[in-house]
Amino acid sequence: MAKAESKRRANEIGYMTDLCKPYADSLKKAKTLEKLLWHVSEWELLAPDAFDSAHSPNFSWDKYAAGLAKERLDIYAGDEWGSKYGAIVMPEVLMRIAIIAQQYLVPDGCIFIRLQQTGQLEVANGRAKLLAGAADREGRERE
Repeated sequence: MAKAESKRRANEIGYMTDLCKPYADSLKKAKTLEKLLWHVSEWELLAPDAFDSAHSPNFSWDKYAAGLAKERLDIYAGDEWGSKYGAIVMPEVLMRIAIIAQQYLVPDGCIFIRLQQTGQLEVANGRAKLLAGAADREGRERE
């Protein structure tokens, strides 16, 4: 499947841009494998781990969909499911942005930009990456 033409670009994210809710809303609409692959392609910039998970040779649409259905009913889908598909539901970069945005009560786009400005996140080849040495919420450094 070709990557989405309307793919997100870092230079289109402004200080007031909402990122996490649109990702979650778009994921809810991905009710087929084709739609999921479009979704992760569209969001590859901010969810490269989701893209990699959905394009893995070990990806199973049936197992992913069954586990997601359980999770949406507040039924734990299991450690194996979480390990294999958790990045699609909660990509690392968006998770970090959400945590910091909530902590400082600012929009997601502001955090995305500030992480770049402070050297804690870089964008290369259309993918955002949290950098080693970037402090997490508790002040611990990433390895």
